[in-house]
Amino acid sequence: MKDGGNAGLATAYAARELRVPATIIVPQSATESTIKRLEQYGANVEIFGKVWDDANERAMALAKTDGWINIHPFDHPLVCVAKCLGAKTVAQRALDCTKECPIISHVLEDVEAVEAVEQFLDDERILVEPACGASLALLYSGYLQQLQKEGRLSQALESIVLIVCGGSGISLRGLQAMKKQLGMK
Repeated sequence: MKDGGNAGLATAYAARELRVPATIIVPQSATESTIKRLEQYGANVEIFGKVWDDANERAMALAKTDGWINIHPFDHPLVCVAKCLGAKTVAQRALDCTKECPIISHVLEDVEAVEAVEQFLDDERILVEPACGASLALLYSGYLQQLQKEGRLSQALESIVLIVCGGSGISLRGLQAMKKQLGMK
């Protein structure tokens, strides 16, 4: 298994509860707090490579040569149009979903994602990571309504579903640091 984020933490937790060993392979970019939490759950943590893709290659190699079971954190049939924001490539399942469903791509600024994190915190009292804030920003920015006005998205939609997840790598202190880095008040 690789990934130091939510999927890695979930795997470490599940392995502990099931009393099976787990090795989580993380890149050098993984935070010290994440590594500590993985270890607290009883996982063996291996730091490999600079970015997620490097850790992924290592996990795949171990699965092939040492017979390990590799649990991918986001490229799974039950997880559609999701990808780690730190990965260099799109998950195969996400790519397959583009053939099954219409996809409308929109790039947001980091500031918009962080503003959405704050708005969601105010509205729901839940702190999420900016990667989740990117999805939330589509709602808070009025972009979805703009797509409906342009005819690119049906106005007859009864509801819009966003899966809100990803809070293991954020704290109020971290949010304040991001805001400062982005020049936000």
